[in-house]
Amino acid sequence: MRANLESEAPVACVQGAYFLLAGAWPLASLKSFEAVTGPKRERWLIRSLATAMAVAGAAMLSGARSRRVTPELALLANGMGLGFGLLELTNVIRGRIRPVYLGDVALQFAFAAAWAFALRK
Repeated sequence: MRANLESEAPVACVQGAYFLLAGAWPLASLKSFEAVTGPKRERWLIRSLATAMAVAGAAMLSGARSRRVTPELALLANGMGLGFGLLELTNVIRGRIRPVYLGDVALQFAFAAAWAFALRK
């Protein structure tokens, strides 16, 4: 595997921006986040996950900006994205979270497809 995946920078940039913004939203305004996604019992857990998502997004943006998207950064992006997507899909099907999360599921799977295409080159 290549040590430096500079051709994958555009995918890291788009996913990183999305993760940074999506993670910052509940940190900036939990009230508006809950208005769209539904009330949350464990607000500290939402803030913890949002912080991790925002930091991962910042790391992806940093790698994209420097054109140094490493295999580890690609693994982080894919692992978090697919993990979020599968967890959200499962919980929508079980009725635990609102169907609005299906939009995020679609985005997470689109990011995975973009990574697969970029890594194939």
